[in-house]
Formats: sequence, structure tokens, C-alpha cells
Amino acid sequence: MTATTISRPTAPAHTFTANDLATKREVAGAYLRNRSPQLMLATLAVVLVARLLTGGWGIADLIVVGVVILINGTFEWMVHRFLLHAPDGSIRMRVLGTSVGHRKHHLDPADMRHLMLRPIEVVQFVPMLAAIAAAASLPLLWITGSPMLAPYLTALVAAYIGLAHYEWTHLLVHARYRPTSRYYARLSRNHRLHHHRNENYWLAAQHRSAVPRSRGFNSYLRADRVRHPLSTLDDTDSLLH
Repeated sequence: MTATTISRPTAPAHTFTANDLATKREVAGAYLRNRSPQLMLATLAVVLVARLLTGGWGIADLIVVGVVILINGTFEWMVHRFLLHAPDGSIRMRVLGTSVGHRKHHLDPADMRHLMLRPIEVVQFVPMLAAIAAAASLPLLWITGSPMLAPYLTALVAAYIGLAHYEWTHLLVHARYRPTSRYYARLSRNHRLHHHRNENYWLAAQHRSAVPRSRGFNSYLRADRVRHPLSTLDDTDSLLH
């Protein structure tokens, strides 16, 4: 009689998610290893070098940085509201398909495949931000008689810093690590409210309060004003602290 060998079932391989990021160092490592932040930082480095080589610093640089900071929150809100949360049947959904990956992100927020922007999306955002920076800064520079190229490059640097910071913040707030600073702790709580309390609010991930109040233009509604979680998770309150 021969002995029968019983093989034990093989455990499924662990899939790396944001829940595995328990320290700020681990979050930073995951950020720098991801292709999308690498593209963002490479683009930022090129524009920054171009700005440093151009020289000619002045008050116009401060003005355009202020303009970029002023419009950044509204731009992020509009992208999140009208592209990432595009409704079924809309031309944005049929032609651009912008909300497909974001819906998968809402189904599993910690899944790294849908948490970070795809490289192709970074390639799309880079010229989009360049055009917005031009539209916001060049008319003002022309009216004030300021130089055009150098301050515009400054505006681009500020815009691309904003893009890289958005990606960093989005990864940070979904990691198991909890930010200790008041600024990032508030951003983390707000974004978790967006995911686990109501997807129509708290739409600006890197701004405490970006735009005026309304059903759409309300990124900073208090938690007790929205009582209908839309997430598949039920333990909403545990995710907010």
C-alpha cells in the first residue's frame, strides 16, 4: 500500500495595496517608484531648469504663482466633478471614458492600480495645465507690461508642483499611515468622507476648502450634514479618525 500525499492549497499571492504603507517613508518609496509621479517630477525638473536658466526674477513671478494657487483648487474640483465622476451616457463617458478607472478606485480605494494616475493621464494633464497656466497668466502679464516667458515658466513650475502634490496627497490619505500634521490630517479626513460618506462632496483632495458651497461646489461640507454613505464599506466612522 502506498501512502497518499495530500497537498495543501496554496494561499493566494498578496497584492500590494496602499494598506501596506504604514510609515511616511514607505509612502514616499511607493510614490517615487510609481511611473506617474516619476513623469510628473521629470517634467517639473525640466521646466524648473528652464526657468532657472532664463533668469530675470521679479514681482511678476510672485503674481503668477498667486494666480496658480488661486485657481488650482477650482481646477482640481472641476476635473474631479465633471471628468472623474462623469455620469453614464454622457459624452465625457462615451468619448473620453474618464470615470472608468476612478469608479474602480472608489470600489477599492487602496488598490494601487487605480489609486495613482495612469502615465497616459499624466501626459494629458501636462499640456492641459500648460494651457491653463498660459490662459491665467499671459493676459495679466501683457496688461501689466511684464516680461512673458520667464514668469510663464514660473507659473508652469507652480502648476506642475501642484500636480505632483496632488498625487502625493492622494496616495498619503489612502495609506495605512495616518498624517500627523493638522493640514494633512484634515485633508485625509475630508477625502475619506468623500469616499465613505458622500461622493458628491469633498471633491478637492489637496485643499481644505476650494470653492463655494452648493451640491456640487461644496468640497468642505461637515460630516453631520451628509448622512448617506455611498461606499461599499459600512464602518464609515472608523475610517474618519
